[in-house]
Amino acid sequence: MTTEVKPRFKLGRCFVTQLAREWLDECSIKPESLIRRHAFGVWGDIPEEDWLVNDDAVKNGGRILSGYAICGRMVWVITDKERKSTSVCLPTEW
Repeated sequence: MTTEVKPRFKLGRCFVTQLAREWLDECSIKPESLIRRHAFGVWGDIPEEDWLVNDDAVKNGGRILSGYAICGRMVWVITDKERKSTSVCLPTEW
């Protein structure tokens, strides 16, 4: 028996800001790994109430935001409510 695992929602086009890319490179983290976690509903280092908001947004529409503490700095992955794009950025860039 094979269990197929699929992302929980569509990502649209994926983007990584220059500052986020530079930070992730310094920490030897590939942005794709964060995007994958985000797509599979591993929302990261955000408060529980934000996890609940994301779970609702997956079902009913709305922006989805994950946050990952990488080398002491937060990196966000954000999918817009229309599911046209997903961005990896630092909070100061949003």
